Amino acid sequence: MMFRRVSKIAIRRTGVRSVANWAYLSKTVGPSVSEAQTMVDEMQAEISKAPMKVPEIDWKDWEGKVGKAAVTKVKEFWEKKWLAEMKPSSTVTVGAKEIEELKQNCAAAVIFCAISFVLLQAPMVIVISQIADAQELEDWHRLRLRELEVEMAKIKDEINNIETLDVNDMAQRYPHINQRVDKEIEEGIYFKP
Repeated sequence: MMFRRVSKIAIRRTGVRSVANWAYLSKTVGPSVSEAQTMVDEMQAEISKAPMKVPEIDWKDWEGKVGKAAVTKVKEFWEKKWLAEMKPSSTVTVGAKEIEELKQNCAAAVIFCAISFVLLQAPMVIVISQIADAQELEDWHRLRLRELEVEMAKIKDEINNIETLDVNDMAQRYPHINQRVDKEIEEGIYFKP
């Protein structure tokens, strides 16, 4: 139903019934259109091969092959059940008008799918870009986390080995403490040895 409406809208807008422009669609959408074109062409070829009239059954030929009793039962079922009751309720007749309409609807469906595909590509590009940005940010955070782990390991090592450090090592590692000690020595709080 939806495809029929799409084709009718397209026909109203263009004023012309047209088939799919396969060259344009393959440039816009890509190689998947050629697969759709191949399937549509194969369907059209099979439809054109279909017989317009069903051939008659040769009952005499079948009697010689399988026997008169079997053919009589099958013929009775065929004529009384199938042709009279079952065939009319289960058979759909399709004329040239319906075939043409089906072709138009298929062309409209292919165009609709191609347009949908093109419209969906833009958000996909944005999502792919966002994923790449998120991965880059994750890599940066992993690297930063590793740097902090190394710093924490150094600090833990210093805490565990602080008694082994002499005054010069302490002054090099902690220059702000060394400046404070020098200031307090200048103020006379401590005396230099």
